[in-house]
Amino acid sequence: MKLIKTIAIGSVLLGLAGAVHAEDGSQRAEQFKQNFLAEQARLWGNDTAEQKQQIAQVQAKQQQQEDHAQTAVSKDF
Repeated sequence: MKLIKTIAIGSVLLGLAGAVHAEDGSQRAEQFKQNFLAEQARLWGNDTAEQKQQIAQVQAKQQQQEDHAQTAVSKDF
């Protein structure tokens, strides 16, 4: 019985750790993409690239605000 409890607790902790790590990975990927686009726009100086970068930044901010709102709601439960 002790072995079953240990395995159950371990799998719950592993699942929670995986969920936290996966959430952070998404944000890091988005940040990497934004930095890459900004660097390309800086290097090549294309006006359309600058406009796309500005649009991407606005969309990223909106997405972060939505994610933050969803996280706040899920923490209340």
